[in-house]
Amino acid sequence: MKTLENALSSLELKTWISDIAIYLMETLNVDISEKIERIYIELRAQNFTAVQAKNAEFWIKFGSWQKYQKSEFKMNLFFPEKEQLEKLTDCGIVCLTKSELQSKIKQYQKEGFTDGKMEERKRYENSMKSFNEDYLSLKKEIERLKAIQADLELQLNRIQHLYPEVFHEIDKQMPTM
Repeated sequence: MKTLENALSSLELKTWISDIAIYLMETLNVDISEKIERIYIELRAQNFTAVQAKNAEFWIKFGSWQKYQKSEFKMNLFFPEKEQLEKLTDCGIVCLTKSELQSKIKQYQKEGFTDGKMEERKRYENSMKSFNEDYLSLKKEIERLKAIQADLELQLNRIQHLYPEVFHEIDKQMPTM
């Protein structure tokens, strides 16, 4: 009976972890599929049950520690209860409650940001910045050249006005285009 109970608890836990994984992959474009089995094995080794998992009496870290430290969107803790949240925070562990996690997700979605596309977005923003700088530089150069052209046309008109007979002779000798 104990084995059956363990097997059911184990299955529930695995299902719950898979649900989180699917949710994260769909919502945040975070591919953690290869880490699911490892996380599950770690939790079972520490004798976590599905009930404990559902009450969030554990934490899971997705991705490398280095990435996690750099990331503003820290998601190594899921849905802690208030007293657990206080205990964990006292230990210096940064964690998110369910509502905080959901509000972070909404915030990042509004900004069009997903964890999986962070580098791509940075590259895009940098290239757009570079493009805008180049565009403004070219626009200034075009304006400068237009001003020079207008000045030359004005000078040419003055010369034509001062020496109309010379330009009349030049016009006669030049082939028509």
